Amino acid sequence: MCIQGCYLRENDPTASRDLARFLGFLPCLTDLTIKNSDGQYRNLSLLDDFYHELARQASSSKIGKVCIEGCDLRENDPTASRDLARFLCFLPCLTDLTIKNNGDEYVNLYLLEDFYHELARQASSSKIEKMCIQGCYLRENDPTASRDLARFLGFLPCLTDLTIKNSDGQYRNLSLLDDFYHELARQASSSKG
Repeated sequence: MCIQGCYLRENDPTASRDLARFLGFLPCLTDLTIKNSDGQYRNLSLLDDFYHELARQASSSKIGKVCIEGCDLRENDPTASRDLARFLCFLPCLTDLTIKNNGDEYVNLYLLEDFYHELARQASSSKIEKMCIQGCYLRENDPTASRDLARFLGFLPCLTDLTIKNSDGQYRNLSLLDDFYHELARQASSSKG
């Protein structure tokens, strides 16, 4: 299932919550993509209630593959970023996760520091085996976001396939702060494998 360019900013908060409940109640949903539209108008805009309800429903979901593409949560409360991370980490069947910019000049991936912090905090309980980070631009985030992203990767107990690369478009290429690479090296040097 793909939720693309869904603009619920002007709707009642129950619309966002009900959309998340709908996703949570689909017993055979195994593949979910949440992405911005491909143009500059009417970008994805879901209220905080959507992300909160997703996190609440995650533990009973069968979703095994998730792609977050061009999701910009700057207008949301920091709890939305944290709840999106909880959703990803609480999915009991999630083995394949992609977080990417969509390479468009107008639509950029932007997740608040709370997202990366919560990912790192919850990583050890995750079943993620395959991870792709594409065009992740963290220059506008606090350095802790880069460090927490590296911690998340280092703490994933089942990770066997990791891809980190530029986006396919010309805009917002991969940009991780030095803290990311320092933390990756620290994690690698302390690993027992």
